[in-house]
Amino acid sequence: MTFQVSILKTVVIACVLNLSLTSISYGQGHRNQNKEIGTAVQIEQKKGLFLTTEYWIEWRNFNGRIMFYYTHLQSFACGIQQVTWGISETQLDNVLPIIKCDEARPYYQPKDTPTYSYLDEIQGVNSEQIKSIFIQVVFYDGIDSFVHEFPIPPFVLKQE
Repeated sequence: MTFQVSILKTVVIACVLNLSLTSISYGQGHRNQNKEIGTAVQIEQKKGLFLTTEYWIEWRNFNGRIMFYYTHLQSFACGIQQVTWGISETQLDNVLPIIKCDEARPYYQPKDTPTYSYLDEIQGVNSEQIKSIFIQVVFYDGIDSFVHEFPIPPFVLKQE
């Protein structure tokens, strides 16, 4: 009897989780999330982006210059219309160059794909004062993600 109750609880939890994943609010858009519009690749990559937000940006100190990688975002190009970023949550005035979607090879990145930027290339800003960057994705269907903050890890700031 206890085993049957345990299985029933597991099934109920799985059903609830599946239901909540199909009705996820991806951001600030105002569209019915239960009825996605787009190709299967676009829909899956949008879901993948939502579930892997913490991997959108990686940091590195290279020869004393702080850089951030956005290779992960390039890998999900079919789910993206545009990516904006900035050094404040309200001023996302830079656009990351995202490659064109190739649905036949949705995760392929050509050799010349841009995958990183240096903070010291931001015009009019002292890069040493930057502690975070903020990223917002506009998904393929025009829905905006929330603005996500990516703080520079202390170990990156300490490297020479």
